Amino acid sequence: QVTGYAEFMANLPEEAVSEYRRKVRESGFDQVLGVDLRLSGRFETRFRVSRHNSMPAFTRAERARLQALVPHLRIALELYERLEFAGAEHGVFHSAAQGLGLAVVVVDNTMRIVSTNLLADHILTAGEGILCRAGHLVFRAAAHQQTIAALLGAEGRPVADDQRQPTRFRVERPDHGDLMVTARPLAIQSLHAGAGAIALFLARPGSDHGMDPQALRDLLGLTPAEARLAAALAEGGTLVGTARRLGIAHNTAKVQLRAIFAKTGVNRQAQLVALLASLAG
Repeated sequence: QVTGYAEFMANLPEEAVSEYRRKVRESGFDQVLGVDLRLSGRFETRFRVSRHNSMPAFTRAERARLQALVPHLRIALELYERLEFAGAEHGVFHSAAQGLGLAVVVVDNTMRIVSTNLLADHILTAGEGILCRAGHLVFRAAAHQQTIAALLGAEGRPVADDQRQPTRFRVERPDHGDLMVTARPLAIQSLHAGAGAIALFLARPGSDHGMDPQALRDLLGLTPAEARLAAALAEGGTLVGTARRLGIAHNTAKVQLRAIFAKTGVNRQAQLVALLASLAG
């Protein structure tokens, strides 16, 4: 609700605002209309309109004009909040993927590169097998380029937006080591009116690097203990042997494994190992 300076200050004790009153009086801009908006206590915006006291007082019509802006200010604040959270999620995703040894490239329906992480930048800079040309992703092998084009389908709209069945192929790179590419169709409403995009996950096949528990924690929503167990299981071995190696009781490991199953949507240890292997390349 738009409020005037005089109305607002009238409800506050003099000793609490005496210095503020003095400063405003000295400035001469003691005609003020304002409104404050908050979203669940997380974000807020404050809007003020000031006028020198030598000018006419704000009219009822002018106050109504400012009140009419309030819905638009609320929309702007909601958009800002969404962008802030989206940016945070984006950062967590890319850092988690990088911790797992995954390079990530997101392209739109024209193959223009929308987003990359640091590992992907290094791969594209090397320019062997896959590269960035004028801001667009290019595979040197025509067959690979055609595979991605087929995923996008007619008019750049993904043929199958099935997150469970990604397309995978190998990019040969004699000098820098081959890459396994996993391509997933995406539906991103902000890109070309939702025409679709492709996320490409690049990893070295048969990587012998251990899984990063912190990356698993961020990517899969695991607790630190669950992430350590998942990372250890990814290296192979039984639950009993893994529990012994981590210094935890077998029953504790079983409880943690059940929690991991619930969070990852798998039902057996073999499925979990396969999932972790796919994440690691």
